[in-house]
Amino acid sequence: MKYFFIFIIGILSTSTYADSYYIFNNKNQPYDYSINAKDPIKSSSGGFNSGFSMAKAAQISRQEREERQAKIKRQDEYKNDLKKAYEDYKSLNEDNFQKLIIAYPEYADTTLKVKESLSNLKKE
Repeated sequence: MKYFFIFIIGILSTSTYADSYYIFNNKNQPYDYSINAKDPIKSSSGGFNSGFSMAKAAQISRQEREERQAKIKRQDEYKNDLKKAYEDYKSLNEDNFQKLIIAYPEYADTTLKVKESLSNLKKE
C-alpha cells in the first residue's frame, strides 16, 4: 500500500508538469528560433549616408566660420581706412569718401553718414 501511494503521487506530480515536456507551445505552433538581424546592405548604406551628412555638415560649418572671419577682417580694414581718412582731416574731401564707397560698397551707408556728420561739423 505504501508503494502504491508513492506511485500515485509520482504520477500526479508528473502530470502537473506535463506542459513543460511539449515540443510545441499551447497553440500548437512551433517556436521561432530565427534571429531578427538587420540587412547588412541597408545597415552599411545607412552608416555611409550618416557619415556623408556629418562630413557635409562639418564642411558647411567650416565655410560659415571662414566667411565670418573674412567679414570681420573686412570690417576691421574698413575701420582702419576710415580712421586714416579721419586722421587726415584737412585732406578729407569728396574723392576720399568716393574711394571708401567704391572699396567698401557694403558700408556705403555708414560712409555717407560719416560724410554728412563731418560736413555738418565743417559748417559749424
